[in-house]
Amino acid sequence: MSGKDSLENFFNPEKVVLLRSSAPMVEVGMSKPEVSGSVAENLLKGGKDVVEADLSGEGWRDELSCIGELSGALCVVATAGKALFSAMEMLIAKGVKDYIILPGDFSTDEKRKLKALIEERGIRVLGPNSIFGVIDTGTGMNTTFERGLELPAGGSSFIFQSGGVGAAVIDQVLSCRIGVRRLAFLGNRYSLKEGDLLKELVEDEGTFSIGIYTEGMNIRDVGLESLRELSRRKPITLLKGGKSEAGRRRAALHTDSLSKDEEVFSGVLRGLGCTVVDEVDLLALQTHFFSLNPGPPESDGVYIVSNVGGPAIELSDKLVARGIRVPRLPEGLAERWMRVLKQIEPVNPVDLIADATPERYMKALDLLLEGGAQQALIIITALKSTLLGPSDVAEIISRLEKRDLEGRAVLIYIPGEEDYRRVLEATGDLPFFTHHSSRIISDVLSNWHRRWRVLSQ
Repeated sequence: MSGKDSLENFFNPEKVVLLRSSAPMVEVGMSKPEVSGSVAENLLKGGKDVVEADLSGEGWRDELSCIGELSGALCVVATAGKALFSAMEMLIAKGVKDYIILPGDFSTDEKRKLKALIEERGIRVLGPNSIFGVIDTGTGMNTTFERGLELPAGGSSFIFQSGGVGAAVIDQVLSCRIGVRRLAFLGNRYSLKEGDLLKELVEDEGTFSIGIYTEGMNIRDVGLESLRELSRRKPITLLKGGKSEAGRRRAALHTDSLSKDEEVFSGVLRGLGCTVVDEVDLLALQTHFFSLNPGPPESDGVYIVSNVGGPAIELSDKLVARGIRVPRLPEGLAERWMRVLKQIEPVNPVDLIADATPERYMKALDLLLEGGAQQALIIITALKSTLLGPSDVAEIISRLEKRDLEGRAVLIYIPGEEDYRRVLEATGDLPFFTHHSSRIISDVLSNWHRRWRVLSQ
């Protein structure tokens, strides 16, 4: 996006005005000095030019008055309190049009006042009740109050209406090494909504796929044709909260959201090429898979190479149940196979036997690649009950990364969460989708195929 509609200033501002407090402003809520202090620390750590005003003291007017003209600056609000609206009026007069409001500690009257300020003065607000604000791994922008938060950089971007769900995705990002680009936390959506951030992220060159958690997204705010076009340009994965009656009650109180009919909502989104999931882990992991594999599959088949038989059979059953083929090897490939790997049956899924080495894996994978392998390759690297070690898996990944994969999706399946963690410790950056659950592996592949079937119609 460009011009006045661009939200780039929220992710890469030239200057940040931080409205904070050095004393608690509420008994219950996030307007606490420890929150303000951590936000300031993260902004400075990210190299931002920060000007602070303490709204819990008497000198905040003087602090803001001496700043000068602030056109193009971003204001981060880390506290509520009686002085906030007067401070915002001063900043608006100085040219500040963009605001991230982290706390949600506002009375009913204060909420009405904030909505009126947005409408009358034409300011753009992320929040209130955003809690975390934004994170941008490319620019160093971080308005959260989490200390020591270092996220791996990558192509997955996320939009969250809930700070708690966002925190759960961040946990997945850290534990599964998901590379992220931008995260935005909407909160109560008084001004900026899902569609605004979605359009911004689709235009962002560093974002390859987008994940959204929403409790009250209105498709009409984006427009059906606009959403269809956005989905064609970049994969969109969505998780909707408030599907049950109990969930809808909580959503109405949580982020002032009124959830729409789930079946209709999900059906419309799927028909537009979006992927709808039903759990937080899959929201994070599906978005990650799409960031690594944004293009379409050229076939609906998959080859599986494993060092154990049982997990390969179980995974094959899951894939076939989801409409993914596990085809036989072509006759010509089977003949070459017997010359190179005489003691390994040329049967898909391929069982390399429990004593398989990285060299044996690479011989099998090279044969499949040279023989016109299916669009996806799943490599099962079990550690327990085999002679393979974490460093061996790291070697396989490193060697495969150097091969010409011709756009094929590669997934590494490591049965068992403990062994998965051991492999992560032995590897650096993971260039391929890697996980320890056969359900996750089969779900992300199935959703990949479903998305492109819809978009090809």
